[in-house]
Amino acid sequence: MDVPSHFALACFDKIEPMDLVKPTVTMAIQPAYNFGTIGTQLLLERLEGVPVERPRRIILRPEIVIGESTKGFVHDILSLMKRSVAKKSVSVEA
Repeated sequence: MDVPSHFALACFDKIEPMDLVKPTVTMAIQPAYNFGTIGTQLLLERLEGVPVERPRRIILRPEIVIGESTKGFVHDILSLMKRSVAKKSVSVEA
C-alpha cells in the first residue's frame, strides 16, 4: 500500500517524529496555548464568583497543514467543491 496513491493519511497535533516521515503528513494542529489561556480565564472567573448566565460555546479552530499524504485527495475535494459552487450559481433574466 502506498500513501497517497491508495489512501490519504492525516493526524491531529504536530508530533515531532512526523517531521521525519515521507511523504509529509497532513496535520490538524490544535491551538494548545489558546486552550490553556481560555481555560485559565474561565477558571479565574469561576473562582472570582462571576455569575454564569448561560453556557458559552467557544470554538477554537485548528491550523490545517496540508502534507503530501493527502495531496491527491485534497485536490479532488477542492475540484468537487469548485464544480458544486459553479453549478449553484444563479442567473436572473429580466
